[in-house]
Amino acid sequence: MLDMAPAEATFSIGAEAADVITVAVQLNNAHGLALDGKYVVDVYLSDNSDGDGVVATAASGGIAAGTDGALLATVVTGKVAKMQCEADGDLDVAITHSGAKTCYLVVVTGAGKTLVSDAITFAA
Repeated sequence: MLDMAPAEATFSIGAEAADVITVAVQLNNAHGLALDGKYVVDVYLSDNSDGDGVVATAASGGIAAGTDGALLATVVTGKVAKMQCEADGDLDVAITHSGAKTCYLVVVTGAGKTLVSDAITFAA
């Protein structure tokens, strides 16, 4: 069963609209195939492109689920959350921030692997 658990991800970073940037995440198994089932992952924002550490300053409006997936728990407001993908591995992470900020979305798999997005940049 571990063979079918989240192991990789692709990230698509949307345009900023009304202080919100949505990152569409496609979670894939170790074979690069979209997941077949709902899985829970931890997500956090990092100041570092390699995903080291949690952001020093939280996203002012927090982290929420977009169209796909669900926010199960806010662990640290604007910094860390527990989320669930849809049955096909889709997860939309909506980040709200007012002002300039660059950060990276990090998805942590059940096995502890960190998957890091490209830079997410909010305009001033």
